[in-house]
Amino acid sequence: FQDFVLSLEPWEKQLLEHTELSDDPHRIARLLTEGTLLFLSSDGSVRNNTIGSFGFTVTHVSSRKRLATGRGPVPGKSPSSFRAEAYGALAVGRFLKRFSEYTGVVLSQHVCHWIDNESLVRRIKHNIDKKYDTPNSGSSPNFFGDPRHNVQTKVDQKSSRRNHDIPQINTGSTDQLRCGFSGQFILLN
Repeated sequence: FQDFVLSLEPWEKQLLEHTELSDDPHRIARLLTEGTLLFLSSDGSVRNNTIGSFGFTVTHVSSRKRLATGRGPVPGKSPSSFRAEAYGALAVGRFLKRFSEYTGVVLSQHVCHWIDNESLVRRIKHNIDKKYDTPNSGSSPNFFGDPRHNVQTKVDQKSSRRNHDIPQINTGSTDQLRCGFSGQFILLN
């Protein structure tokens, strides 16, 4: 899988180059397709307003065994907590897409993705629900100095309902919304 990751575009390679699998990729793919639910978590943080990082996990539902983990830096001047959290959410989504491509296994389960940043949960949910693009949707800070590779725009583009066949997310209570969300949500395109 690592050789496959190294062949990706720089922005995706940066997201996935520190991904670790707990077992053989095809065995993990088989475990991921058991049942109807995937457990994901992602997080991000910033230290001293200068160094940002993100991480993610993919966990087998019934055994609670960690199948994959990933981590990486959050580049850019003055990284924010929101940006770090967005990197984590984008990374785990891109991991699912690229892992599915690599193994040839279609992942169509519901996903329970834990995100502890309420603003990011609202933004992802908004982008799934919106029916059209809005002006200036890509005007927030970029990474690699290239606006085409803006992490917040990537999250917006990859979580847009227009690009996916995604049923409505059931977020439940406000407390549940603060902790994350569950529903069919896969960042595939």
